[in-house]
Amino acid sequence: SPKNPSFSAIGGTLDIVLKITLTKGALLDDIKSIKIPGLEIWHPKKYFNSLNKIAFIGNCGYQGESGSKHVSNFIRDKVQPDVIVSAGNDSYKRGGEPLRKDDFYYNSMISIDKYHSVLGNLDYTTPKGEADWLAIFRSGVALPNVNYKYSIGEIDFFMLNTNNRGGLHLGPITDTEVVNTKNWLMHELNASKKKYKIVVGHHAAYQSGQNSNVLKELNFKELGADMYLSAGGAFYERHDVDGVPHVNVGLGGMYIDETNHLEQDEYVPNTHYSDNFGVLTATETQQSLRFEFVSIEGDKKDEFYLTGWRDNYYNKNGAPLE
Repeated sequence: SPKNPSFSAIGGTLDIVLKITLTKGALLDDIKSIKIPGLEIWHPKKYFNSLNKIAFIGNCGYQGESGSKHVSNFIRDKVQPDVIVSAGNDSYKRGGEPLRKDDFYYNSMISIDKYHSVLGNLDYTTPKGEADWLAIFRSGVALPNVNYKYSIGEIDFFMLNTNNRGGLHLGPITDTEVVNTKNWLMHELNASKKKYKIVVGHHAAYQSGQNSNVLKELNFKELGADMYLSAGGAFYERHDVDGVPHVNVGLGGMYIDETNHLEQDEYVPNTHYSDNFGVLTATETQQSLRFEFVSIEGDKKDEFYLTGWRDNYYNKNGAPLE
């Protein structure tokens, strides 16, 4: 630079680090370009192009519940996902009628195969239980095929029925049932060629005060899964079990459980949230799979990655990363 004679270019590359702070509700895709003085205009999408966007919910309840409608509107208007993945309790009976008959947006996503769910314990309260759920979410599929795989981009979702099918369907699967589930999951995970492998079930193996010792026997790390998603509790929470995130996304609109036990060593500090309803989003890019939990007010409460950048949104002391 003529104005700085002490500086001379000798070839090579110059790394420029940008810190981008997004305000409430803003997404990286909203940034059209950034002007760097002296350099060409920088287009974020050139480097962080979003391939697919997924909205994760659970316990979305009955459309008549105001919380469910708020979540549905937030997903439709703000997230605008390519697909919705639910961890259950979204087709249970209310006033004698199954859910998903009166929410136009959710129904439209189901009709084009963009809404995929698992059976939650309350989904069994419809008149025909599993049959009602299958008619809504897996039309044409016969019982007992309630475990299935869904793929988008480089992501395989392994959708499990974690309910006790022989009992009252209020608790997780039995020791006998978990063997069959493990065998199915092991076979499907071994056959998967995708970069990311995410298991979805309603009940949690690790969760505040509501753990399932039976589900712990699945040991998702040994089976080759990258993540387990559940919605057994009506709150958001993340646990790190041998490097595998166990995430509970139970704030889909049914109700909020403010109980916070947090006695598990695997709990990631400051990730428990139960102040409002919200959505976990995943953005797939060429470099990584980025997760963000955002309340329906647009406040980001958690962020983490499966590959690429390995930092969590919170450091080891529980404070947000700078």
